[in-house]
Amino acid sequence: MRHWTQAMGSEPEGLTLKGADDSVVPEELRVWILQFEEQFRGALEETYGEMPSEFRDYVLPHLPVAQWNLPAFAESYVAGGWPPERLGKVMAMLMDIKLELYYLIEVDLGLYNRLYHGPINADPGRAESPRLRLVRQSIDQSVIGKVRILWERIMRFIYYFEFGREPEGKSVQRRFFRDIPESNPRWGWMAPYRAMIERYDEDFRTPEFHQGSKLRTELHGSPRLDANDLMAPLNHAVNTIWHNAMENVKHGTSFVFGGLHEPWEKWSQWVDQVRSGEPADGTREADH
Repeated sequence: MRHWTQAMGSEPEGLTLKGADDSVVPEELRVWILQFEEQFRGALEETYGEMPSEFRDYVLPHLPVAQWNLPAFAESYVAGGWPPERLGKVMAMLMDIKLELYYLIEVDLGLYNRLYHGPINADPGRAESPRLRLVRQSIDQSVIGKVRILWERIMRFIYYFEFGREPEGKSVQRRFFRDIPESNPRWGWMAPYRAMIERYDEDFRTPEFHQGSKLRTELHGSPRLDANDLMAPLNHAVNTIWHNAMENVKHGTSFVFGGLHEPWEKWSQWVDQVRSGEPADGTREADH
């Protein structure tokens, strides 16, 4: 990847392709995307650069953040004939998602290890340290907020990709699942995530940001927040969103499913319907 020496600042305005048959991403937009990607390449190399080369060369391409290859998405978008006037905003939305993934995976999870688990591994007697407990809770709170920001951005991106407009109303979540039902032939696989997001809001986000803190109750003897529950929406995002977004932009149907997509037979039938071109009634098509 080329090293870009000139920062481009904020999102370029008014960038459009010449037409749906033009297979080239406009140069200014291409530079803008690559300049953004270069920051992540440099950050990951800085983090993992001390690893032996044979391990580093394997690990780096498989990191979740590295797998979100935005230049590849832009090229597939143009090749797929999607509305050219939307490309700049679509890419800005993907950049926002990738930023949140980096914050969560490469920063906050690293802070857990460095500031909480590391000291306890070095001295098991500190497992009940009040200071380390508060440090861990501070990271927990950061993760709760960022996980919901991540999913808000995912839903906004998919909605804009599908309809060419932002979701209206106060609740992106309610609007998203109302307008993109399970019958949608590109994004119906998102349906199981509705209950996941609602449960996360009920268990974590709403108490922490709008009611009495659940983290506080731990200091009075309540069990600590379950780390698996805290991270579950992040794991689901990492496991399915990018692959399926790339399938959609390429007009493909080789979707991947996660643990929430059960029973498997149901989603196998959904894929068969999509491939046959006869999805269930109620499908809403994007202007394309």
